[in-house]
Formats: sequence, C-alpha cells, structure tokens
Amino acid sequence: EKFGVSPDRVIDVQALAGDASDNIPGVPGIGVKTAAKLILEFGDLDTLLARAGEVPQKKRREALLEHANTARLCRKLVSLATDAPLPPDFDLTANCQPARVDIETYLAAMGFKSLLTQMNAPASTSSAASSSSPAVSNKAVATESAAL
Repeated sequence: EKFGVSPDRVIDVQALAGDASDNIPGVPGIGVKTAAKLILEFGDLDTLLARAGEVPQKKRREALLEHANTARLCRKLVSLATDAPLPPDFDLTANCQPARVDIETYLAAMGFKSLLTQMNAPASTSSAASSSSPAVSNKAVATESAAL
C-alpha cells in the first residue's frame, strides 16, 4: 500500500527510487511516487527498461536509458535472499528466553530503576501477571527512556 503497487512489484519500485539509508542509489530523478507510476504503467522493471524510449518525459526517459544497469543492480540489492542455508538443527520454535539476572543487570546498567522495581514487585492479579514475562508498561519504558 505504501508504494501504491502490488507486493510483488515493491522491489521494482525500490530499485528505481533507491534508498539512501541502505546506500541504494536508484535512478537519479525518480522518487517513490514516480517509480510506482512507471511500474503501474509498464508492469515491471524489465518491461519498463526495455521500453524506456516510450517514456514521454525526456529527463525520465534519459535517466532510465542511462541508468538501466544501475536499476538492475539495485533490484538485486533490495531483494531478500530466500536461499540462505540453515543449520540442520535450526529450530524456529525454540524458546530462548534471556535469564532474569541478565535482564536485571542490563536494566541496572542502563539506569532503568523503575523498570527494575516493577520487575521485582510482587505479581498482581491482573491478566498481565499471568504471562511469563514481567509486567512493564509502555509508559514506564517511555518515562525511563526520556530520563536518559
């Protein structure tokens, strides 16, 4: 929804528009809105690049023609690897909870005094107390974070 294209075309939009935070250059002069419009019009990145000469705006057309290889490379850069090998004993359902003493040590080192107090307070009868994690409110976290 954010890019205005179907999920399978988001990578094409990102390849065209680039992403400064990830050092993805994209095609100069083409932002997210323009990229989405072009992908909607031409269908996908490969078709757009093959038919770049048909883009009516001269600057866009020239940018696409000149930076076609960059756009293709950017598509590879923004694509997620789905073939990463996993060790044979990798268990996605493994329950790895940090030790309570580790959490308390970290909170103390970071100065989260009220969170430590809440963690060490007796459990209340609320539904939050029935869960296995300590009951810590977002307000307490925000207050402690702001104090730092």
